[in-house]
Amino acid sequence: MKKYIYTLLFSITASLCWAQIDEARMTRDLDIASTVLNSLLETKGVMYWNDVNGKSKGQYVEGYGAIIYMPNNHLVFGNIPAAPPQPNFPVTGYVHTTWSSDEDMQAEVEELTEKAQAMSTERQKEMEERVEVRVERERELAERERELAEKAERIAQKTIKFLRLDSLQAKNTEKRIDKMKTFLVDYAHLISQLKPSDKILVVDKGNYSNEFVSLRSPESLKFNRLSAEIQMKDVTAFQQGKISREEVLSRIEVNKNDKPKETYKDLELLKTMFNRLYSSDLSETYYRIGNVEYERIEKMGAVFYLRTVSSTKFEGGWSVPTQDKQNLGQEERDQLIKGLYPQFEEQLKENIVEYGRTINTLGEEEQLIFNVKITKCSGCDIPKNIELTIPIKDLKAYNSGKLTKEQAMNKVSVNKGEMQ
Repeated sequence: MKKYIYTLLFSITASLCWAQIDEARMTRDLDIASTVLNSLLETKGVMYWNDVNGKSKGQYVEGYGAIIYMPNNHLVFGNIPAAPPQPNFPVTGYVHTTWSSDEDMQAEVEELTEKAQAMSTERQKEMEERVEVRVERERELAERERELAEKAERIAQKTIKFLRLDSLQAKNTEKRIDKMKTFLVDYAHLISQLKPSDKILVVDKGNYSNEFVSLRSPESLKFNRLSAEIQMKDVTAFQQGKISREEVLSRIEVNKNDKPKETYKDLELLKTMFNRLYSSDLSETYYRIGNVEYERIEKMGAVFYLRTVSSTKFEGGWSVPTQDKQNLGQEERDQLIKGLYPQFEEQLKENIVEYGRTINTLGEEEQLIFNVKITKCSGCDIPKNIELTIPIKDLKAYNSGKLTKEQAMNKVSVNKGEMQ
């Protein structure tokens, strides 16, 4: 709780501290650094899961240093090496035929037929029937054995494929780490205004917009993401020849993101609730695009991410599904969307209070945070994004009847981003 409050206060003073540096120069340095990092990562034949062009900028956080984003899930397709020679998978052995070929089967049938001809007619008929049954049974067993062998081969092929992809992902991660280290050691000094105590963090951009990163601890950015970090004084020492390359590499802190993500049933349930609340057929204002996602940050709380839209453009004009309006002109659409914003913010606060009280994973000293990207509406004087925060202790107080809904909603703080 104290750490989070400190981070919020730090971010408020950041804009004042920003004036102490050359803003234009810092922006230029970050752009150059980002370009260098992306150039190091680019490979022929690469297809990105996210951020296809791989162009991600960085940002400066006063009191911390520089954060450079790299494309997330940087996995190579199309250049997968050939599979190793496959072992011979034995037949399962559940079925077995005594005939190794059709010739063997025919020879035995002829032998049995000759013996049958020496018997009485009745006995001969019985023997012929037994031969027919035997032949049919052997054919069924042979077909069954062939099917099992084909199934075993298909399973083996899938197993080899997954093993190859897992191996490729592991190798790719190690290559990315090497590139991140190369960037930090050889190019991080290009961010020229950093103080010796500042840090340079290279981190996966992730799937969500981080416009409010300055309001959160930069440490939280490492959560469930690959990252590498070093202090500027170590980079400078290497550039000046005071320490060896091996020494500066050893001072880089790498987070491989190799810990399994824990699942929280109550947070998953809240995610499901908000997915439904902000679907186009249920919301009364803006509705979500994509699914609501969240991050659990120890000792801080949980951050939920919601991206909203408001309308769709067709040949006849704009359609606003939550208002059941179609064929609106641009000005009429913008006025409608602008007018819906106050209602959207108020309902969002109410939903956070009403449904957030179901959370039991978070402690009273933690926070429930909603980071929301607002629908586009140029010139509408509504924020591009907002971040709503409420202490868990206030949600529990409302759930136990110690606070009314109105009192709990007043506990929700709203931080607005840049206006559109």
